[in-house]
Amino acid sequence: MSVDLSVVVPTRGRPERLRRLLECLSAQELSDGQRFEVVVALDGGDEASEAIPVRPPFDLEVLALPQVGISAAKNAAVAVSRGDVLLFVNDDVEPAPTLVREHLAAQRSGEEIVLGCSPWMRFARPTVFNELIAASRMIFFYGQMEGGRRYGFRHAWNLNLSVQRGRLNTLTSAADRSGAAAGPFDERFRPCMYED
Repeated sequence: MSVDLSVVVPTRGRPERLRRLLECLSAQELSDGQRFEVVVALDGGDEASEAIPVRPPFDLEVLALPQVGISAAKNAAVAVSRGDVLLFVNDDVEPAPTLVREHLAAQRSGEEIVLGCSPWMRFARPTVFNELIAASRMIFFYGQMEGGRRYGFRHAWNLNLSVQRGRLNTLTSAADRSGAAAGPFDERFRPCMYED
């Protein structure tokens, strides 16, 4: 059966975070007829059994990969995904119940790339680093961004970003011609977050 959207989740060694994400995705409020799948790319390890719900209300594919890096994990997940829209989320995102529905609506309105807001989580016992990230624009600039305005690549964080498959295929073809990547994400960028 076809799906409208594929949620791509790269993860490594954080089953408790993955479990919470999958719980939130299990509570999605969809419009009539909307279907989505989740493709989890395990970047080394086999922690998925601790995190996977017994019967999630969505199609679920788990890719057990050797430790290949986040870019290669995303590329592997994209390769097996089926949705016309790809939604990239980090394993520690706790999405609202409207996440999938809102990304689909934005994509169907003609946007090619949609960045959803992902404010830094507030912790009961925050570290100085947690507070610095939450209170400043050191990494994320959500407080200064305006809905509907266009932004450059510096704002294309993959922790809550959707893109039309056709657009991603165009980028992948260009990367293939340059010899830079085996998919939309350049696997030469090994440190986490550089692939964004």
